[in-house]
Amino acid sequence: MKANQSSYGIITLHAVELIRQQLSPIEAWHRAVAGKEKGCPKSAFLGLCQFGWVKDVPRGEYLSSRALNGPNKDYTIRAAQLLLADSEAVYTPRQLWTLSIADLNQPPANHNQQMNVALALSKRRDYLLKEWCLNRYMPKQTGYLPETPRLSCIHYAGDKGMSICINTLGFAVHCTP
Repeated sequence: MKANQSSYGIITLHAVELIRQQLSPIEAWHRAVAGKEKGCPKSAFLGLCQFGWVKDVPRGEYLSSRALNGPNKDYTIRAAQLLLADSEAVYTPRQLWTLSIADLNQPPANHNQQMNVALALSKRRDYLLKEWCLNRYMPKQTGYLPETPRLSCIHYAGDKGMSICINTLGFAVHCTP
């Protein structure tokens, strides 16, 4: 079964369709998930929405303070970075999870559907933003930022190769294709 065909992949795509019918991301997720409530994929989806990673979804405050301080959005945003950096790459949820947590000191052993959320948005319907550089939240605790108070640059060799400069708050502030 492909990630976008997993139950949370289907729920994710359904939630985006409901958002496009003028529901808020919170209400759309609540309706789409009916009966399969689980915190990790919810935080993953709403985190991507909150920080502007999903097409046609305005940035907003969708996460609870607990979820905002938790790691699920960060795992998923890192997965989105990897997916967008190389659109030709094909990942299983497990492979994407392994790459997303590669530099963490004490990562969880398994993903809890967060990768299915990111993969569904990226592969089936291309719902992740391609123009993701400016003002997108980038997780700091993934270990990809050097310990410095200045801008930090990450270099990808993805589709076109790009440099991404990230400020100390974790926001991408400059990109060079």
